This record gives sequence, C-alpha cells and structure tokens, in this order.
Amino acid sequence: MIRRRATGAGGRGAGKWKAVSWAEAVSFIARKMLAIKAEDGAEAVAFARGVSMNNNQIVTRLANLFGTPNIASINYYCYGPRTAACTLMATGRFAARGWRADGVTAARLAFGLGAALCIALKRDAAALLFFLLGRLCDGLDGALARATARTDRGGFIDIVGDFVVYGAVPLAFAVREPQANAIPAAVLLFAFYVNGATFLAFAAIAAKRRLESLSRGVKSIYFTAGLAEGTETILVFAAMMLWPAGFPLLAYGFAGLTLMSALARTVLAWRLFAEEEEETHQPG
Repeated sequence: MIRRRATGAGGRGAGKWKAVSWAEAVSFIARKMLAIKAEDGAEAVAFARGVSMNNNQIVTRLANLFGTPNIASINYYCYGPRTAACTLMATGRFAARGWRADGVTAARLAFGLGAALCIALKRDAAALLFFLLGRLCDGLDGALARATARTDRGGFIDIVGDFVVYGAVPLAFAVREPQANAIPAAVLLFAFYVNGATFLAFAAIAAKRRLESLSRGVKSIYFTAGLAEGTETILVFAAMMLWPAGFPLLAYGFAGLTLMSALARTVLAWRLFAEEEEETHQPG
C-alpha cells in the first residue's frame, strides 16, 4: 500500500521531499516510462505484481497496452521497492549532512578489520559488534551512492572491501587457535578464492557481452546468485563469533557450500558462454 506520495525537492541528494497528488504522481511515472520506451523500446520495461491475485488482469492489460511481453510471476515484489524507497529517503538526509558513500565504505572496512582483530584477541562480543556495524555500513553505502552519485571508484572499493573482510575473519580465527583452526581456515579461504575467481571471471565476460543483472538492483559488476551469498556469509561469521569452538565445523560446512556455488557458476558459464560472441564487422 502506498501511504505517501512524494517527489524530490531541490537537487539530487538534497534530502528534501514534497507531497504530490495522485494525478501528479501518475503523470510523473507515465512520463518516465514513455521516455524509457522512446529511448530503449517497450521491451526494456517489465511489469510485476505482488502476492494478491486480484490485480492480475489489470497488470497484464497494462503491460499489453504498453507493448512489453515482460511480466514477472507472482512473488513478494512489494517489499523490495518499499524498503528501497524508505532507505533512499533516509540516506538522502544523510547525504544532505555531508555523508558520502566512499566514507561509509571506508568505515565498513575499518569495522571489519576491527572485528578480525578482536577475534584474534578473543574479544568475541566486541568482534560481533564491530562485524555487525560493518554490515550495517554495507547496506548504507550503496543506498547513499544511489541517493547521490554512483561512481566506478565506489564500486571498486566496495567489492575489494568485502573480499578483505571475508579473508580477514578466517585468518583471525587461525591466528587465535592455530592448532585447531589453521587447516579449517585454509580450506575456507581456498573455497573463497575459488568462488571469487568464478564470480569475477563471470562478471568480466558478462560485461564484455553487455549482460546485466538488474533483478538484483543496479550493481557495479554482474552479480550471479549462489548457495553462499552475502546473507549466508553474515550468518555463518556471526555464528563463528558466538561459538568460537565450533569454527572448524562451521568453516568446513561453509566451504562446502561455497565450492558448490563456484561449481554451479562454472556450469552456468560453460553453458551460457559456449557460443562465440558475435563480432560487428565494419564495411570496407
């Protein structure tokens, strides 16, 4: 349910909003959609509906009138846009106060490395606190970037920061208890290495072929799904900090899931990239 209708007031990232009528809101959306249709074609737009069945015919008719065949199946699509809108409104206020995405990303990296240090020093409560603060920054920096301006530099340090923290945590457990944790940490790091290689290789070739993964939001690189993703990593790392003695078991189990993700991505790449990319030949 849309409870408030608002549009930005002032420059982008100013964090100011003004209420609009239904007529103004619908007119604004219509102009945006027609501009996309004129520039990229009707097929560039997809229509989705929420869990209720009573709007099925309305959405289908609207998509047909617009001229697109792209209609998403029934699912919980209402939650994502609502959350994104609330986040953008909140982060717009942060941007107006001088907050910038790169600074939040740097803070996220600092919190992650602080968590790793606390793990090595057996300060588990502090480690969990720093780690969760870092994950909070992980959600905030992307929203700030969308509320102000996205840059390739921001995308670069965002990805590198994740890899640094995901490597630092297993290393910290190995330093903490070398006898019990060194081998499990090495296995987990190996799994991260293989998974990261498949992830980045897939993204590089996808970029070459101009593929996009807009279903996961606007990203700096192509994102492929896997069994072990960001949410699973957060949960497993938090479990390790809450149960340090169980690190070997958790590390081996998560390494298995991570390698399965890498294998699935490899199979997908094998099938998707089997054909040679069509080259454009200039006449003469």
